[in-house]
Amino acid sequence: MNAQQKQAWLVVIVVIVSLVGYLLLLPFVGPKAAGPVFGLLGFAGLGPRIFRRKPIDERDRSIHKEAALVAAGVSYGIFVLGCIGVWLIAFGWLRQEQIAVHLLMLIFVFGAIALVFVHSVTLLILYARHSGGEDA
Repeated sequence: MNAQQKQAWLVVIVVIVSLVGYLLLLPFVGPKAAGPVFGLLGFAGLGPRIFRRKPIDERDRSIHKEAALVAAGVSYGIFVLGCIGVWLIAFGWLRQEQIAVHLLMLIFVFGAIALVFVHSVTLLILYARHSGGEDA
């Protein structure tokens, strides 16, 4: 397993722990007070410090580029569905004239989390596919 895969696993674990923490706190403290649990995502930034990277070759660049494209598409989809979902639920279904500001921030946060998470998962899948499960 190369350093990029180890970093991807770190990100996947940190994102899952953060989302589980958020979902566990949500019923007790509400969305505003549960949001700071996403501060745990900062630990994902330690990956480059913990796992030193060797110079990457053309295969690694190709895998990284493909994962980035997939992640960008999913993240954009989260933004679009989040905005349309808030609009449909708040204005269409509930007939509200205003929405809570924290909902807009949650759309941004979940879009950003989706970007990082999907990029890491896609990296792991593509490395497994390209190397047959072994480190090349």
